[in-house]
Amino acid sequence: KFTMEKVTFTNSNGLKLSGVYYAGSNERKSKGIILCHGFASKKDGEKYVFIAKKCNELGFSVLRFDFGGCGESEKRPILVSDQVVDLQSAIFFMKSKGCKEFGFLGNSLGGQTVLKASNKEISRTIVLWAPAIAARKKQWIKQRLSKWQKEKEDYVFTYNEKKYFISKNFIQEQLDVNQKILCSPIDFPVLTIHGDTDKVVNISDSKKAMEYFNSDSKLEIILGAGHRFSGENMYKAIDLTVSWFDKWM
Repeated sequence: KFTMEKVTFTNSNGLKLSGVYYAGSNERKSKGIILCHGFASKKDGEKYVFIAKKCNELGFSVLRFDFGGCGESEKRPILVSDQVVDLQSAIFFMKSKGCKEFGFLGNSLGGQTVLKASNKEISRTIVLWAPAIAARKKQWIKQRLSKWQKEKEDYVFTYNEKKYFISKNFIQEQLDVNQKILCSPIDFPVLTIHGDTDKVVNISDSKKAMEYFNSDSKLEIILGAGHRFSGENMYKAIDLTVSWFDKWM
């Protein structure tokens, strides 16, 4: 039996963020797992709901939440440095619920956010799904800009009938990602899960990151999976994720 509740908390800039919190049980309730969605996504995706329930059944306290400008959180242009502020506030919220150490799931752009926010004093492990953790190529930027409209200083695009605003600084931020600087400081185990047919984030980025992560880290390649891990591949990735948290938390 798990108990979940909708919660709202504010980040350090006063922006309201929406989450779903699962209270832990047994000796694991002081161990918090925070789930971080990808670019222009939301906390209520099927995979996050499944992972939250399964981890909570193991006793962990769990939070899945929407970054600013996504889902039910307050509107704001998307920028990873702002998502880092959101995640730090999510950690603070979980600490207020009695959590002392943490595991993180970062999906796609959420993976970059998790690595930038992680803190070795409190982090025990990270799971990355198809993480955007290397500098984007100019070609990727061209493709993106062809789908985005300029609105005042920022960009805007519509996805699944929802309008998202993208910060004018987002493109430079993604061109400037330095994978070595991002991944080298992580001195605890990282599980990376990547599909070998991913057309959004190249699997070579995850292979390269293994040179920087610590020796307990692991790369799991799911054959036939694309960027979104749909159908059976989603369940494979979920099982790998939950087993990893069970082992390392």
